[in-house]
Order: sequence, then structure tokens, then C-alpha cells
Amino acid sequence: MGMNGSAKYDSFSLKDSLPRELDYKDAYILDEGTGKKVAAANYTLSISSDKKTISAAFAPDFLENGMRYEGETYSLVVNTAVNSSTYGLSDFQNLGSTVIDGDDANTNSIKITAKPPTLAITKTTSKYEWQVGDKVNYTVKVTHASDSSHVPFKNIVVSDVSLPNGLVATDYSVSGVSGATVAKSGNGWLAKAARLESGQSLAITYHCTAMESANGKETVNIAKARADNALEVQDKAEIYVNTATLQIGKNVSMYEWRVGDEVDYTVKVKNTAAGSIARNVKISDLTLPDGLNLKTAPSLSAPTSILNPVAGSKTVAGETQSKQVISSVAKSTGGWTASISDLAANQEATITFHCTAGKNVNGTEIQNTARTKADNAVEVKAAAKIWINTPGLKIDKSADIGKVKVGDLITYTVKVRNTKAGTLARNVVIEDALHDEAAAFVKLQKNSIALTDSDGKKIEDATISVEGNSFKIETGRMLVCPQEYYGIWDIDNAKDMSEGSKLNPKGVTKESVLTVEYQVKITNDEATGEEIKNTAAASCDEGVSVKDKDTVIVNGPHLDVVKDSDKKAYTTEETAEYLLTVRQTREGYSAKDVVVTDHIQEPGATILADTIKVKINGTVISPDVVTMEEDNAGFKMETGQDLSDEDKMKITYNVKFAPLEIDTVDEEYTNTAIAKGSNTNASQDDNKVAVTERDAALQVVKQADRNDYIVGDTGKYTLLILEQVDGASAKQVTVKDTFDKEGMTIIEDSITVKVNGETITPKSIILNETQNSFVIETGVDLSWKDKMKVFYDVKFNQPIESEETTNTAVVKADNSNEDTTDFTATVKEIIPVLKVDKGSDKADYTVGETGTYTISIKQTKIKGVAKQVIITDAFDKEGMIIEEDSIVMKVNGESITPKSITLNEAQNGYVIDTGMDLGKQDVMTLSYDVKFQRAVEDRRTTNTVVANAANAAESQADHSVVVRDAIPVLTVEKASDKESYMVGDTAKYLITVKQAKEYAVAKQVVIKDRFDREGMSIVEESIQIKVNNQEITPQLVSLNAEKNSYTIETGVNLVQSDILTITYDVKFGQPIYKDEATNTAIANADNGEEAVDKLTVSVERPVPTLTLLKEADRSEANKGDIVTYTLTAKEENDYGAAKNVSISDSLEHEGVVYLTDTIKVYDKDMEDITKDCEITVNDRDFQIDTQEELEQGEALSVVYETRLEDVHAGDDVKNIAIAKGSNTEEVTVEAHVQVPTIAEAVETGLKNHAGVYAGIAVSLLAIAGILIKHNRRFKDDGKI
Repeated sequence: MGMNGSAKYDSFSLKDSLPRELDYKDAYILDEGTGKKVAAANYTLSISSDKKTISAAFAPDFLENGMRYEGETYSLVVNTAVNSSTYGLSDFQNLGSTVIDGDDANTNSIKITAKPPTLAITKTTSKYEWQVGDKVNYTVKVTHASDSSHVPFKNIVVSDVSLPNGLVATDYSVSGVSGATVAKSGNGWLAKAARLESGQSLAITYHCTAMESANGKETVNIAKARADNALEVQDKAEIYVNTATLQIGKNVSMYEWRVGDEVDYTVKVKNTAAGSIARNVKISDLTLPDGLNLKTAPSLSAPTSILNPVAGSKTVAGETQSKQVISSVAKSTGGWTASISDLAANQEATITFHCTAGKNVNGTEIQNTARTKADNAVEVKAAAKIWINTPGLKIDKSADIGKVKVGDLITYTVKVRNTKAGTLARNVVIEDALHDEAAAFVKLQKNSIALTDSDGKKIEDATISVEGNSFKIETGRMLVCPQEYYGIWDIDNAKDMSEGSKLNPKGVTKESVLTVEYQVKITNDEATGEEIKNTAAASCDEGVSVKDKDTVIVNGPHLDVVKDSDKKAYTTEETAEYLLTVRQTREGYSAKDVVVTDHIQEPGATILADTIKVKINGTVISPDVVTMEEDNAGFKMETGQDLSDEDKMKITYNVKFAPLEIDTVDEEYTNTAIAKGSNTNASQDDNKVAVTERDAALQVVKQADRNDYIVGDTGKYTLLILEQVDGASAKQVTVKDTFDKEGMTIIEDSITVKVNGETITPKSIILNETQNSFVIETGVDLSWKDKMKVFYDVKFNQPIESEETTNTAVVKADNSNEDTTDFTATVKEIIPVLKVDKGSDKADYTVGETGTYTISIKQTKIKGVAKQVIITDAFDKEGMIIEEDSIVMKVNGESITPKSITLNEAQNGYVIDTGMDLGKQDVMTLSYDVKFQRAVEDRRTTNTVVANAANAAESQADHSVVVRDAIPVLTVEKASDKESYMVGDTAKYLITVKQAKEYAVAKQVVIKDRFDREGMSIVEESIQIKVNNQEITPQLVSLNAEKNSYTIETGVNLVQSDILTITYDVKFGQPIYKDEATNTAIANADNGEEAVDKLTVSVERPVPTLTLLKEADRSEANKGDIVTYTLTAKEENDYGAAKNVSISDSLEHEGVVYLTDTIKVYDKDMEDITKDCEITVNDRDFQIDTQEELEQGEALSVVYETRLEDVHAGDDVKNIAIAKGSNTEEVTVEAHVQVPTIAEAVETGLKNHAGVYAGIAVSLLAIAGILIKHNRRFKDDGKI
């Protein structure tokens, strides 16, 4: 305003007219001198109905009394928003005006360029992994990149027109914007929308069918979006098409098996689809029939890991991760099942299993099927076929007569059949042999042997070999079972044990029976009364063999003897009663002069001779001679009697059994009776009885050296063990002794066993885990004459419940019942009492000091001993650090090393296991140092020491000290990224706060920062607070209304090692007083003094900037040539117009002159304005005052000619041009033309005055943000 305070305005108003591209937001008047808004009461703000004209008229009272008239500047500040009419593609002008006392003047026009919006695109799919044939769903979403942008997109195009190989688009739809369309384009689609507003999103949803060609690959698909007013953006989505192809094979080592064989199967599964991974692979074989049973669980060999494709980042594709493969196999009904989590391409899994072939599947052809499938693979299967072939050979042998006489021929018939359906007996071999006892009186008739087939025809090509009375026929034939067809098991094809169409899988139909006939002749009279026994056998290649025998009786007497006893089991010293029964079994015959012998094989049994009695048909007889063996273990009786088929002879006698040998628990006695007549063969029979020792009866007696003990005593115990039954022996005596409670220990080395006063080594001594029980296997048989004693010591370690313990001794033997005895002892304890005292070297400390603590512990009970003393000590607050190395422990003045010292994590407490016992006279002391590192609540801390022992109640002592705070010392440092800024720049500030005092804590640190003037704005969202480089959220961040000051309540406490930093941006929005800005940072805490730091930076006012370009039409010229020059002056920045532009030029070479008439001046529109300019030309220079103003990007040009009149070869013709505005710095540029170094130039007379016009390029400046602060300034300096 006017500099003379006596001249005041009657009226003063400011006005701004907004172009259609701007929407009004708000307006106010700013006093630039103070940087403060003028109070609304001091002016009237008027807004037109269309909100395009804004005017502010100062109130008369303010003009009279409020306005200073000291040259101050008032600004009408209008805040606007760029509307959607521009799409961010055009620039526009804005012009304001001022009216003072009726005089009207316009401001300069400002060109505004709207910043175009930025697209954002995202492309997603619901999952990463798909299968061939799936319809992959994609969603492409296009929005504004910034929520703050209000400029719409114009003619937006979204496309995905180059789908990767293997994806075929099937359908697509668009949503989110009315009128948007989507259609097929290329092998994809293209979507369009005329307009996309802020806050809207354009979404295209489409599906692609995954084809086989994409299988096993990661496919990357890119969608793009562009608009008339936005650059193209793109995004990609990755999918993995994963359909596996499983291959399965099942093998068995051979086709034919026998009952009882272990059939070995192998199943192999492989993924053959390149690049794929079979997921959740299931393998099973559940088609095993009952009778083909798994012997053990199958074994599975499978990969342990795979490389698993994973969705990458937006910039990286083809990523994989190692993934563990989980596999298992288990038995299941009908077979087994296996699972494998993942099976990659070309990986193979192998399952082996073994089945035992049972009888109920014999003759069956079994086809069982293994199958496999996966979540992403169809099921495949493989079968293996086996045949269980164990023929059911059956042999029947018969003779044509049952009784013969000497000279007779016996005809034998042997028939061999296969009775098991579905089986085949190959290469049947038939053998026959007379028993050895018949060899002396019979003869095989070799030429009588004949083999016939199932049709009764003789088989001529069989191989027959004879040896003595035996023969062997290798038939070379097979036997089938003709009754039914073989079984088929194929459950997978609905054949659950069905019947085949043939007798066996090989299709063999015969033979159904093989028959052998042969004859044997009775050749000797000794055969009379004998039985002729022979056995036939049949076998085959399949390992099956069967036998049958036949007996033919040769007429004559035959004796039969049967031996029995009154019992089958006896004890020693018991008497057994034996019975022999002898009969002649052939009708019409008599056995002459029967002789009977009897013998007991094992020693220890005595036949009582006087008890031998003989009866025939119930009548006692006296045998001719009875001869006893020397040890009475047997006899021979010559009865002198004949026996007919109606007679029965009975012989009875008694046997006495002696005691068994030592270490023998029982014995088996066998005796054999033989009866023979003078005209019969011998006949015999055996009888076996068991004899055991007499039962023993053990007794145990226990005693101890005392009945009462004190904890810590050792008791001495004795066991006496006796056998009470005369003549008996207790076999393998075992002794067990057990206390009924824990707390005492049997000392193993003290256990001693004596028999009859001699120490023995027992077979074993076993103590239980708690050592309060033992078992002794003595290995001794204890007779009724022996004494056994067991000695052992017991340590009473700890008190026991009810102060009584009973231990029970148990003795037993293999032949004896248990005997037990108890002994009860009293165990008492003297309970020790601990006393603990605690102190420190001071009662008052300051944080940072070290205190020394002492502890004393005593046991006060007479005869008491505190076992294994443990000391626990802890402060009630953290921040007190116990220095472990300072801990010193003594007992009775002697240093000791405790068993363990354990400090807690906070190091304000410890537990010491001393490993020591304390008696009445013992004193244990402990000292340690404590570093007070932190202030505590109420300035007082208490630590409590607790002493306890395994057998004593705990004792404790408390000790409290005062811990005073250390006063924190804050430091603050302030820095910026530069020392100097231009108006419009954004500065970056850094504040660093530390606490410098060791162990001190600055509590609840608060930071204040304030600039000393207005004109700059702290960007609130840029404020970032970190502690030790970790970002934190403060309790409060508060900026003042002018945004040139803030207060931050960090909520943080700082210790010495902490570093708190605050970074923020400052926008220098307008010129400031003295072009200098100082801001002051203050840091303080609840418990400390504040710290201050200041920082001053310069803020320069922006001025327009000119550039000058000078060009010559040639680089070389000769004497007489004319050179044309073009000067172009241009304004380069947006800091206002360069005013009153002037251009001057001077010649450095005296032999060059200006052609004055050629000087031309052109304005920004290339219009000739020479006549409007003031041009001054001298011999060596010219000056042009254009009076032109140049806005950003505008230029004016000067074109002129010079002539080289007096130049020489090699001269450098230089001239210098200068451009300057009344409000700009001058800019200088040179031009050089060379005179060639040949002969002196000849005047060319060139008169070409072609004009050179400079093109002026106009560029648009993109302005960040959508809200434009539109300032208009008006200043009265005596002119409007």
C-alpha cells in the first residue's frame, strides 16, 4: 500500500475471475507482511452465482484505521480444484484485477496446466493352480492410482489381446461403468469406456479354458490399460496348469505258486506328464481274496521332496520352493492303501508286498488289480495274474485178500487221483515198498507190475525200476481233478470266485486216475501169524506226496501185550502199581510157552519182586521161573503156559521211586514189556509215567539290629530261611524283600547270602529303581537239613509317613508255596531350622551406583542337619543387575563352589543350589554386587532372600534400599537436506534426540518445532518418528493452524542407547521476510531439562530466467562474405514473465561491419516488431530495447547480417550477444566464424539476405496435485 500514511483509500477491492476449468473452494485475504489472514470482519467476500467470480472489498473502517499504508502487500487467496472438463490435457489462463478509489487495473495472466490422472491396474485369478480343461477365471480391475485425483480418464481402453499359448478365452463381461463394452479381440478381448470417474473402477471378468498345450507350465498373462489422458499401465497374473498323467505297472515274479508260498508283488506308479505334479496320489490294491493274505505291511519307496511351483511377485515369474513329500502305506481290508502328497513329473513310487497263499485259494487263478489316482489325474489300474497250484494227491491201496497162507499170491491195487479242483499234478511218481520185517518170507513178482491210465489202457512208456521188494514208477503223466472247473478270482471285473470253463488254467484234461497192479508171493513158513505190511506213495513235480498202506495177515498165532499203571504221575517215595495184559488174538490158534520180560529204562525205580503176581483167566498161577535184574529194574518171567484165543494173562507188580537227583524237578520213567511164544513173534508195549519231587515247605524269619531309627541311620537286617519237610528239597529258592514306603535305600553291596555258614554267589540280585526292594535268585536247592541266611543294610534317607515302615520278606521255590514275614521299624527325623539374615553396604543409592549385599544362613536345631540348602534371592523390581562374577560363598569361613548358580533373565534374581548340608555349628555366608541401572517406582526396592533345604521349612529375610533417579540429559540436533531453497521447494528436515546420561531415563519425551515466521507449511503426512530405526506411532501429533509448528507427544522413554529421530517435509509456499527461515526444535521430558537447537536456511524469491541462443548461417567465411546471425531469447521457468527484454550485440573483429538495414526483431508469434523497438546501432555494437514480456516457454528473435571487409586467413571472427530483462539476470553468448587459412580471401559479393526464423517450442508443465492455490498480488507504488 502507499508509503505515505497520510494518503488513505476510500475504496479498495480485489477480484479474480476463474476459468471454466477451475471450481471454487474457498477464499481469504492474506497480509503478506505478517503472514496472517486478514480478519473476515475487515472485508466483504462476494461469490457470483456460478462461483466463477470472486471479489473482496475492504471495509471502510479497515481502510481508515486498520490498513498501515507502509508499502505492505495484500493478497486475495483463492483455493480452487481442477474440474473434469480438462481431462488433465489442456492448460488455461487466469486473470485478476484490483480497483482502488475507482481506478481499475489487471494483474498478469497466469497459465495453469492440469496434471493428468494416473491409471492403476490389477489382474487377479482366484487361485494359482488349475487343471487342463478348467475354466480359469480372471478379473482385471482399473482404477485411479491415487484416491486424491478427481480428474476422470477419457476414452479408457483395457485389453488382453495376446493370451499365452494354451489359454482360450471363452467368455467375458464388464462392470462398474455404465456404457462400458467388451468384445473379442485377437485371441483375447478388448474393453472400452468413454469415461472413468474418480472413485469408480472398471472391472472385466473373463474365463479361459486351460488347454493341454499349457499343461505342466506356469503361464503368465498380461493385461494393459490406457486412456487419452493417461499413460499405459499393465499387470500380470500367473497360473500353473497342472494335470498329471499317472502310469501304473504291477508285476509278480512268476505265474504259478504253491499253498504256503509267499507271493511277491511289485507295484510301480509314475507321473509321465512333463512339468506336472500329481497331487494327493492314492494307490491301492484292495482286490486280494480271502486266502491270499498280506504277510506283513507293504513297503513304500517314494521321493522325499519336490520343487513346487509357486506364484511369484509382480516382477518375477517361474519361482519354485522345495516342498517335503509326505507318504505312507498301510494294510487295509482286502489289501493295502498308500498315499503320496506329491509326485513330480518322471518321479516314481514303488510298493512291494508279500502275500501268503492259503488252502482256500488253491486251484484258483487270481487276478488282482492295483489302481492309482490323484486329485489332478484320472484313475489308472494294472493287474497281475497268478495260479495257486498245489495238487490234492490221494492214494488208495488195497489187496485182493485179507488173510493168506504160505504159497499164496497177493494182488495189490494202487490208485492215485488228484482231488483238488483247478490243480494239476505233473510227472506223477508212484512208489511201493514192503516193510523190512516181511522181507524174509515174501517176494515181489517183478513182471506183475502194470500201470494203466484213466481209460484202463496200459501205459507202456512209463519208467519202472525195481529194487528188492520195492519198486518206483515214473509215469510221465499228469493228474487232473475231473469233478469241477478251476476257480477264477477277478473282483475288479465282477468275478468274485467264479468258475472257469476248464479243469485247470493250462487246459489239461487227463489223467483223472492212474492205477498200478502187482503181486507178492508168500514164500516162507516163518510168515505164519505175521502181518505183511507195505506202503505205497505218490508224488509230483509240485512237491506234493501222499502214502497209503495195506496189511495182510498170514494165518498163525499172534500175541498182543498191553501195559498200564494205576496213575500216570507220582511223587518220590510213592509206590506205583503196574499191570501187564497178554492175549493171543488169532482165532483157532494157541501161543506156546509164553515168556514175558519187563524193564524200566531210567535209574531210580525199583520193582518190588514180592509183589509180582500172575493170573490166567482170573486164577493165580505160579510161573516156572522169574528172574529179577540186579538192580530190580526189570524181570524175565518164563510162565510155562500156553494161551489160546480165549485166554487172558494178567501180571501185576509194584514199583518204588527214589528221590530225584539235585537240580532235577521231575523225571519220566519208561518201561517196556515184551511177550513171545515159542511159535509166535515177539510183541511189545511201552508205558510212561512222570515222577516229581515231594512238595517242599519253606519258612522265613526276619530280624534287625534295632526297632527304632533316626533319619540318616543305617539298619542291619537278617533273613533266616529253612526247609521244614523232612526228606524234601526246596528247588531254586528265591528271596524277595520290599519296604512299603520310599525314603530308605537298600545298600546293594551289603547284600550277602550264606548257606550253612558259607557265602555263596547268587544267580542274580535285582534291586528296583527306588532301591527299596530286591529279588534274589539264589540258584540253590535247599534241603531240610540246610540253613540259608541273607544279610543286608538299609540307609534311612528321609522322613517317612507316620514314622513307621514295614518291610516284607517272601521266600519261595519251584516246588514250594510262598512264606512271608514282616518287620516294622520306627524312623524319626529331627527337623532342622534355618535362620537367614541380609544387609547391604548402604541404604541409599543413585541409579548408576553399585551396592554390595551380604547374606548369612545358619541351622539352629541341635542335632539337626539341613540337607542340600538352596538360596533364592530376587529384587521386586527390574533394573537392579546382580553381577554374577561377584558372587562369593563361604561355609565356616572357607570358600566353596556351589553346585549351580542360575540368574533369571532380568538378572535381578538368582537361585543357588549350594549342594551343601548345614549342621548346628555351620555358618554359610554369601556376598554379591548389584548395579542399580534403572530408577524404580517410589524410589524404593526390596529384595527377598529365601533359604530352604530338602528337609527344612524355608526361612526368609527382606532388605529394602532407596534408589534415586539419575537426572536425564537430553540433546537435540536439527538438520536439513540443503542450506538454501527457492520458493516452491520442499525441504526435508531431520531432528535427532538422545539421552546422554548413563542409566538415566528421559520419561515421556515431547518434541516441539516451530518456524519463526509464516510462508512455509509442514507436510503433516510426511512426519515420521522412529526409535532406534523402528517406526513408532506417537501418542499425539499436533500442528498449528498455519502448519508452521508442531508438537509431538512421543509417549516414549529414552535411555542412553536410544536414538529418536523425526523426519518431515516443509513446503516453502511463498516469499518470506528477509528471505530467511529459522525453526527451533525443543526436546523435553517429564523428569529433565529441555534441550534446544535452531536451524536457519535461506529461501530465495524466484525470478524469471532467460536463455539466449546465437547461430550463424556458416562456420567459415572469406573476405567480402556476408554472415547472417540469429539470436533467440527465451523465458524458461514459471516464476513470472521476463519484462522489458533487451538484446545487444558487439563485434570483436575490426574488419567486420553490421549491415544496419538487415536487423529484424520478431515476437513470440513470429510477427515482425522491428518498428516497435528502440534500436541503437554503432560501429561495433547495437542495442535493441523490445519492451516485450516473455512468459514461460515464449521467445523472441533477432536476425541481422554482417560483412567481412578486412579479414585475413586464419582470423577468428567473434561477436558477443547479451539478453536481459528488467527483472532478470543478463545472459551472454558468443558466436565464431573462421576465415580459412588459404590465400587471402577474395570478396565474393554474396548478397543473400535470406531471413532465419527461430521456431519457438512451447511445452506444458505438469503440476502435481489437483488443488491449485491461485494467488493474485497487487501493490501500489504510485501506479496501478
